[in-house]
Amino acid sequence: MSKLSTRLEMVASLVPKGVNCADIGADHGYLIIELLKRKLINKGYACENKLGPFNRLKNNVEKMNLSMLIECELSDGIRTLPRDINAVIIAGMGGDTVCSILKDSLKKLENIDYFIISSHSKMDDVRCLLTNLNYCIVNEKACFDMNQYYEVTLFEKGNKSYSSNELKYGPILLKNKDVNLLKKLEEKIIFNQNLMKNDNIPENRIKEMTKKIYEFFGFDGVIRVDFLICNETGKIYVNEVNAIPGSLAFYLWKNKFSHEIFLREMINQAIDIKKSKDNLVYAYKSDVLKNLKSNNGLKNISIK
Repeated sequence: MSKLSTRLEMVASLVPKGVNCADIGADHGYLIIELLKRKLINKGYACENKLGPFNRLKNNVEKMNLSMLIECELSDGIRTLPRDINAVIIAGMGGDTVCSILKDSLKKLENIDYFIISSHSKMDDVRCLLTNLNYCIVNEKACFDMNQYYEVTLFEKGNKSYSSNELKYGPILLKNKDVNLLKKLEEKIIFNQNLMKNDNIPENRIKEMTKKIYEFFGFDGVIRVDFLICNETGKIYVNEVNAIPGSLAFYLWKNKFSHEIFLREMINQAIDIKKSKDNLVYAYKSDVLKNLKSNNGLKNISIK
């Protein structure tokens, strides 16, 4: 049996001792097997939704003579989770997938006291969802494994409120000033600073594109256009156009106008601008008729 990776060791360290534990998307099964070998859990359940990984999982469990203690199943998510399982590990998936698994089986949460989650992305969305489902965060860890940053969070049934920053970065990681989290944030800051210093960013091209966008859509007033630039290809992509100030900036006017009056005036202004543009007479500079000769206006014309 292969040694657990740094990431999986971190996940294992947050599993409460003495639980009946499930590993969702168990892959090779190394984690659930090691938890039983170390006598950290009483029994295990492991599932995979693809035949190849499932067969690998089942074979590894059988080789370790743990078939009586680890139930292996070819299934998806936690819909078929046995009622006696009270702790669930979901690791190695994206945040969207984790949230989808949870939302698809809300009734199953009644029997689950703990979630140990380590998603590759959008961990803030996972924290937000589970705390809204009456789970609280009791422990967190972070690590770098093969130069990749990972987090794991232990959720337990309970109610607690968290700030937006705590949900984004992890309340315990922030409180402990976790060295791996700080390293990750420092790397992000350096990356953004280097991006801003990138001499390859075509400033004139961006200005030209912004002007064309403004004219094409007939914008009025001040706008901000957000662009995305691919470092590898150098291609520029338009992300979105924002009003300035944004979000109607109602906080600037709340003492002067009601919402109803403010929106009505904006709508009326937009209608007036549209009518004004519709009534415009456009002149186009062209010499297409310079050789036109006729004694009867536009009738019987001849062009040389």
